[in-house]
Amino acid sequence: MKKWLLSMIAFCFLISLSGCTSTKQKNEEKINMTVFTVSTCSNCKAFKEYAIPALENEFGDQLVLTIKDLDEDENGALYDQITSQLADYDTVYSRMVPFIVVEGYFAVLAYNKGEETALISDIKAARDGKPLGDTLSNGRWLFKE
Repeated sequence: MKKWLLSMIAFCFLISLSGCTSTKQKNEEKINMTVFTVSTCSNCKAFKEYAIPALENEFGDQLVLTIKDLDEDENGALYDQITSQLADYDTVYSRMVPFIVVEGYFAVLAYNKGEETALISDIKAARDGKPLGDTLSNGRWLFKE
């Protein structure tokens, strides 16, 4: 009986360790973000001024950020390729900026100063498989599975 009890305790301990390891690994994965902007967009400038430092502060080296200028023709094709992978994306919004893409999770159209907190929360929730918040829901699309 004592041997069985010790075996069960050891088994439970191993199960709990494996759960912790997988969560830690998931939270250490790179966050690939592409942001499409244009030079004359005031919201794009605000994103660069406020959101980027907040994202870098929160995620550090995990964040892999690429800025694509839609004033450059070759970036339009990438924009279109990404939007074709989004569920229920309406092409009426095509080529609007800032367009924030969190690879594999979601994309958000538009940014206003102060929304960096909601963006950070959504990234964490998406990464953890939890529901996303309501703040950015009007301009957000999920990637197709």
